[in-house]
Amino acid sequence: MKILIVEDDHFHKQVIEEKFRGHLGPDTKICWVRYEKEFVQRFNEIAEMHYDLAILDQMMPWTDEDDEEYDADAPKDGPLRAGTRCWERLKANESTKDRPAIFFTNLEKRTVPDGAPYVRKKDDEEMTQLLQEADRRLSEYAAKIRRP
Repeated sequence: MKILIVEDDHFHKQVIEEKFRGHLGPDTKICWVRYEKEFVQRFNEIAEMHYDLAILDQMMPWTDEDDEEYDADAPKDGPLRAGTRCWERLKANESTKDRPAIFFTNLEKRTVPDGAPYVRKKDDEEMTQLLQEADRRLSEYAAKIRRP
C-alpha cells in the first residue's frame, strides 16, 4: 500500500503516517510532499508512483520560508486554496484522476471542492473518521478497477 501525504506540518504528517501504518500495516509506503511548489515540481514522479490513496491538507504555503527567491509561478490566491489546486491537478491527470483522495484539514468543508471527501482535523483527533473514509474510498477504488 502506498499513501501520498500532501501536508506542510511535520507533526500532522507523522501522526497520519503512524495511524495509517498501524491500520494498513508496517510495510505501508509513505510519500510526503510538504509544499505546493514541491507538489508541482514532483508531479510526474507522483503520477508514476501509483499511490493507492492521497491525503491532502487544504492550507499549505507555496514553498518554505527560507526560499527567498521571487517566484512568478506562485499562485495569486495564496495558501488557502493550495490543497484544491493539488486536487485539481490529480483529477485532471489520466493516471491519477481515479485514485482516491481525501481532504484532511482544519478548514471548513466549504473550502474544499464540491463532492470531495473531507474530514476535519479538529473533529477527528484520533483519526477514526479519516481511517473509515480511507477504507471506504479504497474499497470503492478496488471494486472499480476489478470491474471488466
